Amino acid sequence: MYYLSVKHWSLKHKMSERTVRSYCVQGKIKGAQKVGKTWLIPIYAVPPRKGKPAYKAVSPLVKTMIDERDAEQNGIYRYSQINLCYNSGKLDNKHISLEQVRELFLGKNLSLESPELHLDDFTEALNHFRAFDYILNFHDKSISPDFILRLYEILSAGITNNYINETTEENYANIGNYEQSESKDSGYDDQQLFSFLDEYNKKSKIELCDIVELHMQLYYTKSLNKYYKGRICRLIMFHECLRNNICPFIISSDSDSTQEYYMDIENWKSGKSEKSEKSEKNEQNEQTRKASLTDLTKVCTKSQEMFKKERQSLYSDYLSD
Repeated sequence: MYYLSVKHWSLKHKMSERTVRSYCVQGKIKGAQKVGKTWLIPIYAVPPRKGKPAYKAVSPLVKTMIDERDAEQNGIYRYSQINLCYNSGKLDNKHISLEQVRELFLGKNLSLESPELHLDDFTEALNHFRAFDYILNFHDKSISPDFILRLYEILSAGITNNYINETTEENYANIGNYEQSESKDSGYDDQQLFSFLDEYNKKSKIELCDIVELHMQLYYTKSLNKYYKGRICRLIMFHECLRNNICPFIISSDSDSTQEYYMDIENWKSGKSEKSEKSEKNEQNEQTRKASLTDLTKVCTKSQEMFKKERQSLYSDYLSD
């Protein structure tokens, strides 16, 4: 985690050093800690709001999901849990079937009938259910490195490195959970991620295209564990839709959607390559990046329509958007 001194943090947020120190003493800046006589403040920490914070009503969808979970009812909560777990796993080449995910969610005992399955396949699915509950419980919490780290901890709980290496072409055993990776792959470091999250969280209104760009930025962050990054990014997109009262979506794992999804991700990466001295090349890269964001946003919009249809089929008299 990166920290700033009071001086640099006050310059960043255009505040006086005296005010910042006062906030630190009063515990109003999350994560600020005193080392000796010096206050250190997390680089992503935000200034406290002045006055009484505005009340934000819980959306009907979030309320319905929480009520269904607490009552163990069939509905959009169960549908989201099962289908997000299955499709997100299938996008990462998991072999567990939709029916097996459904039975796991319902608490039924399963046997390892298929030689392609491993006990950790079931553990990963159970972890995904817990991760979904986490984003639902904290549906109003803004995205931060600590939030991302917590998702990683939930998803990776009880998973062995041997299983990860057996089910992937690369060795991920030595890659840190949310630490600076020594990987030479092109990507973006923690400092760039913190800057982007800072800008993202300051936006007065978040739209679907902003959430898609957040997904892209996270996907190519060097320090995000490669094995879990896809599922973390898709969980965060679902969370951000709930937080901003946008219809959530589940990207299908069918062959066409999978191909579109990964092609758009790869195109965005090529469009975000290091700046060239030639302005034409820079302009071309920017156009590629924008085109890939637009294309992936279209995929997500299509997935939103599927989610809406499912809600309507589950509740004939459900409030329409």
